[in-house]
Amino acid sequence: MLLVNSLTVLLSIIPLCQAASPIVIFPGLSGNRIEAKLNKTHTVHYLCTKHSDWTLIWVRASEFLPEVVDCWADNMKMLFSNGTFYNNSGVQIRAPGFGNTTTVEILDPSLETITGYFSTFVSHFANLGYKRGINITAVPYDWRQSPDTLDKQGYYIKVKGLIEKMYNTSGGQKVTIVAHSYGGPISLYFLTQLQLFVHF
Repeated sequence: MLLVNSLTVLLSIIPLCQAASPIVIFPGLSGNRIEAKLNKTHTVHYLCTKHSDWTLIWVRASEFLPEVVDCWADNMKMLFSNGTFYNNSGVQIRAPGFGNTTTVEILDPSLETITGYFSTFVSHFANLGYKRGINITAVPYDWRQSPDTLDKQGYYIKVKGLIEKMYNTSGGQKVTIVAHSYGGPISLYFLTQLQLFVHF
C-alpha cells in the first residue's frame, strides 16, 4: 500500500517537472532480481544444486518450496569475519539489469501478475513517450550489502556514469532520481559521497 500511494504521488508530480526529464530508479530492499552462480563442494540438503551457471534466485517461487527453501537460504546468506561481509563459499551473487528497468518491473517473470514492482510506474512513463533503457532506467544492486560496501565494489561509479550518459543523451535535461525504501539511503550515500551538485 505504501508503494502504491508513493507511486500515485510521483505519477502526479513528475509530469509537472521539466519535460522529458530522464528518470533513474533506485529500487528498495528486495526490489530487484538477484542471480547466483554456484560452484559448491557441499550443500545443506540433497535437493540442493552444487553447480550452476547464473540463475535467478530472487525472486523465484520454486525456491520457496519446503526443504528447497533451505538451499535458497544457504545461497543467499552472508558470512562475517574481520569486519567484512562476504558470500557463502562457492556462491557468486549479482544484480542483473543495470541500466534497464526489466529487473525492477517484474521480480519473477513466471509470476508477473503478483510480482510486479515498478511495472506500473515504468509503463506510465513509457505511455508518455519514455524509452526503457534510454531515458528511464534503473540501477539494481545487491540489496544484502551496505551502502559503503557497494561503494567499495564500484557500484556508485557505474551509477554516476549512467546518469552522466542520460544527461548528455537528453541534451542536458536534469535527471530525476526516484528512490523507494532502501533505495533512499543508497541514493543519498551516492549523492553525498560523490559530492554531486543537485538542484531541486
